[in-house]
Parts: sequence; structure tokens; C-alpha cells
Amino acid sequence: MKRSRPHRRPGAPLLLLIALTGSGCFSACPSSEDSEARERIWGPEEPAPEVVAATEKLDIANLSTATEVRRRVLWMPAAEMAHRLGSFSANNTVNMDWRRGDERVTLQESIILQQAKNGDFRVLSENDAGLGMELRWVSGVVYVQNRLGKFFERRADRAGHLAWRETAMEQLATVLTLARGKIALAELGATTYEGRSAHRFALTSAEEVVAGAEPPARPDWAHDPVYAEGGPEDSLKNRLAVKERGEVESVSGDLVVDAQTGVPLRFSLTTKLSVAPPEGAGGEPAHLELKISRRLSGIGASQLVERPEHEPFSGRPRAIMDPLDWWPDAVAAKKKAEAEAAAQEKEGE
Repeated sequence: MKRSRPHRRPGAPLLLLIALTGSGCFSACPSSEDSEARERIWGPEEPAPEVVAATEKLDIANLSTATEVRRRVLWMPAAEMAHRLGSFSANNTVNMDWRRGDERVTLQESIILQQAKNGDFRVLSENDAGLGMELRWVSGVVYVQNRLGKFFERRADRAGHLAWRETAMEQLATVLTLARGKIALAELGATTYEGRSAHRFALTSAEEVVAGAEPPARPDWAHDPVYAEGGPEDSLKNRLAVKERGEVESVSGDLVVDAQTGVPLRFSLTTKLSVAPPEGAGGEPAHLELKISRRLSGIGASQLVERPEHEPFSGRPRAIMDPLDWWPDAVAAKKKAEAEAAAQEKEGE
């Protein structure tokens, strides 16, 4: 008697063939979302926004009439300036003169930014009150020094050095913010600056907000600051008062803009503001005369930022890096401490 062969489903070889040849898609097939995710992970990195912005041509001849060009030039960040010019040295000065009745407070400040072609930079800030700080970004490492101290290597707060560079070049943006955009520009004609073609403009106060000169809109994600009980400290209250209650009395100065890159190469600006006392406080208003200036030099030249003599980075606390005490140095230190404790205990017997 012959045994019958086990029954096989006729579709099984076809299914196996399809699976082996990749002719069909089942649960293991990649989706469009998988492909997009793989492209984001393994595809080329997108350039930073300031790199993209630096490639865009700005028609400086229309600065006084074209809103978008005016906005791009007046509010240009330091990162975009660095990509447009490659290298430069910027010398910025700020002079503040506060008066209220018989009281007077003055402050003079100098801020230097040295930008190298390779991305390294140096920021030095000093004032006539004897205070100052310096930061150097060299080969991906931050070094910071106060005026009378040593340089220290820092590895925390990785983006902090970029904020320093932006702050070093925000004098014009600060005046535009205080004036709430009520600053007009008028073409004074073509000129040259350090051998570069440029355009010169007059800056004056305006009755109404000038489009492109007004501060950028508050982003949707921004929230009101949260202060400790009792509100902000007095120094912050004074700064907020200038921003919230300050009224521009006059603005005068000039601005020189590079024809090729659109970068502000030089400006000199005097702004006078009055700040009314808080409601119900009474008294006369305070008056501020704010003078700012900038001069760029060494554009395109070698701007070597040297690594300073510094205290090395001490690392994170051992409790974080080695909580189990398994590193060789930690084990040796532990054995040494135990031996010293045993010796002291023996001497006490």
C-alpha cells in the first residue's frame, strides 16, 4: 500500500518566491515616513540659517526705500556678518550719560570683536568703571577671563559663546529697539570705505514707525518672564523702564553700508531719550544721551585668534562621572585614604 504524500498548498512556493525576490511588500516594507526619516538622518546636513542668508544679494542702493533690504541690513546678526565678510575686526563704543535733576551718571564702554576666517573669534569688553571680560573661541573650545583674572577653559553652555558674539554687535539693534523703529534713513550717495565701494545714509528720528526699522515681532512661543516674589530687582526695573516708558527726543547720525555684502561697516549715532517716572510717583523725568559708534577694519585679512594661557578644564564632579568609584585613579585614592585611616587608628591604640 502506497503512502500518500502530505498535501501542500499550491500558493506556498509563490509566496516564498515573492518574499525572496522582493516583489511584494508586507509589514516589513519601508514606508514613506521611514524613507524620509532615513534621509534626515543620513542625508547631507542643511546649512545654518545665517549661512543661507549670507548668500542672498542685498541691493543697498534701495536701502532707504526697500523695506526688506532695510530690515536685513539694520538687524543683521553677527553670525551673518561673519559669513558675508569672512574676517574682520570691529571696534564698537557706547557712551551713556544719564541726568535727572542734579544727579548724573555716565558710563563709557568699548567692545571689540575679532573674527577669523576659520570661525574662531575674540570678544573683549571693557568700561571706564574698571570692569571687563574677554572670551575667545579657538578650535571649538571656549576660554573666558575677567579683566584681572586668568583665562579658564569652559566646556559647559556650548552655545554661550555665540550669544557673546551677537551681544558684541547689537548696539544699532538696541537703539532701534529703544526708538521703537522711529528712525528714518536718507541716501547721501556712494562712497568708499577702506578701499571698498559703499553707500552712506543719514539717520534721523521719525514721527512714525519706519517699516523695516521696527523691532521684530514677538514669536508665538515666547512667554512673559517669571520673577521672584516682589518682582524684578531694581537694576532690571530701571532697564525695563527705559524700554517701556522711554520716548525718543532726537536721533542723528550716519551709516556706511558695504555695497557688495550689505554689512554695516561704520556708523555714528546719537540718541536722546526721556524716561517718565512711574505712574503716580511724581517728579521730573530722567534723560539719557546715548552715543554709539562702530568701525570695521581688516576686512578679509588674517585675523589670528590665539589660544591663551589658561587654567585647564577641571571636568565634572567625580560623583557624576564616576559614581561607583571604579576608575583606576578613584580606586587608588580610596585605597590610599583607607591606608591612612588605618595608620592613624593604629597610632591611637
